Amino acid sequence: MKIKKIKLIKMLFLLITTAFLLQGCVPFYPAALLGTRMPSIISNPKSKYNENSYYIGVDASNTSGFNSNEHNLNFRNHFLIVKSTKYRVENVGFFVFGGVYKVGAIDQYEGKYGYFGFGPEVSVALYLPIKSIDIGLGAYCTYAYEAGNFLKFKKQIVEEELAEAYTGNWYGFLSLFPIIRTHLNEKNVVSILCGVGFPGFFSPSISYNNEKISCWFSFIPSVNKAYDYSLEIHRYGSFTLGGGYKF
Repeated sequence: MKIKKIKLIKMLFLLITTAFLLQGCVPFYPAALLGTRMPSIISNPKSKYNENSYYIGVDASNTSGFNSNEHNLNFRNHFLIVKSTKYRVENVGFFVFGGVYKVGAIDQYEGKYGYFGFGPEVSVALYLPIKSIDIGLGAYCTYAYEAGNFLKFKKQIVEEELAEAYTGNWYGFLSLFPIIRTHLNEKNVVSILCGVGFPGFFSPSISYNNEKISCWFSFIPSVNKAYDYSLEIHRYGSFTLGGGYKF
């Protein structure tokens, strides 16, 4: 058993080291949405347990890019069916998105490139109630379609062998997150989660829900002071701000 654990640790160390080495060799551009923050999961208050609720929502995400001197501004519109119980939350729906990616790592292609797309999305969280709080584990996944000038840019740099990039239209990703939920009363609930994986790599956020609205906020302080990003990410950090309305 110990030998298997040691082998697993060595394998993880090798994968992480390889990822950092590859990142340092040439710029890499995956799908634009992978660099944005993960949307928050909507949890109905106790007064709406076991009911299907229908939400329309929008969020804006302003983050640093995949390489140095880069920036990613994204907007999303969500249509979700939400169901909550004491032990489980489900968000199932569809979203459309668009944004602008600012390239800075390749001099001859420096500039802004738009992108847009759509896809289904699913979020699930399982909870263990402990007195006044619920501690849980959740997952967010989607299989999205992306198009636009950013994709054309990626195809061009791959053809010219200037960088590595994902050039397909369709792609999937998964993010796992620990989550804490607390009910302020029968009609109000607050959740704190921290996404780990794609999209957003590491994306903590806080959300508030009542019987009609949902809102969420995510923020990561900046550690990069070297570049003048739009919306001054170098000074303030990456953020997502979003809200939803039950109809």
